[in-house]
Amino acid sequence: MIRQQQWARTAFGKVLARRGAPGGKAAEKAYASECRGGPALIRQSGLLQAVAFLRSRGRAESQDYANDLAVVLGFENSQILQGTLQTANTSEYRRWSRDATAVAIWLRRFAQSELDQDDAPVTHAAR
Repeated sequence: MIRQQQWARTAFGKVLARRGAPGGKAAEKAYASECRGGPALIRQSGLLQAVAFLRSRGRAESQDYANDLAVVLGFENSQILQGTLQTANTSEYRRWSRDATAVAIWLRRFAQSELDQDDAPVTHAAR
């Protein structure tokens, strides 16, 4: 199995675990919001700053997102990811940033398809 497939499988499991989690739909929507903004946050701020920001926020969903990102990348949690990034050389940091952006995109895709679903029926505009 290639890395992208492993990341996709793990990311899908992380997003599905958010369904029906404590906090209900509000918690799902908050986590989905973190997923939507994740790739842009990494690109704009840099991976280390993004992880530190997510971990420092008082919101559980931000910390959960940072941990899920780290786990999909193969780390135990976001604290270990942050420590690794702080000591990484430039080429390692760039590789981790590229990989984390790809993982963040997987998390965003699955959150959009699995968590951003309204209970209202879909209506189509007449042409």
